[in-house]
Amino acid sequence: MVNENSILGNQLVVMSRADLDALVEKMASNMIAMRVEDKSTHERDVCPVVHDDERFITREETAKLLHVDYSTLWRWNKLGLLRPNKVGPRRVMYKYSDVLKKLNGEGQQKEEQKGEDNAERC
Repeated sequence: MVNENSILGNQLVVMSRADLDALVEKMASNMIAMRVEDKSTHERDVCPVVHDDERFITREETAKLLHVDYSTLWRWNKLGLLRPNKVGPRRVMYKYSDVLKKLNGEGQQKEEQKGEDNAERC
């Protein structure tokens, strides 16, 4: 069997800079169009739409998003400021909407009030 490339051999193609730019631009736009098409069909087929109030994130993601340590998440749980949900015997996940509320400062008064209550006990 003879390979098609071996018949043609090496060929030299001569074109102007404008022709080369047009060819590259056309190929780039085709590749972008293919990616957009693949992405939209892939997302539609694989990932269902999950609203923020139904979405859960891990303890690691929560700590990173809020820029706090795990011990802070634990303390907030004990104070009732940010409650996790247990999934299985060990996995802890947080409601994304609750994390966003905490990130936006909602519940800040509650934290300050809890801190004052703890100071009065001592």
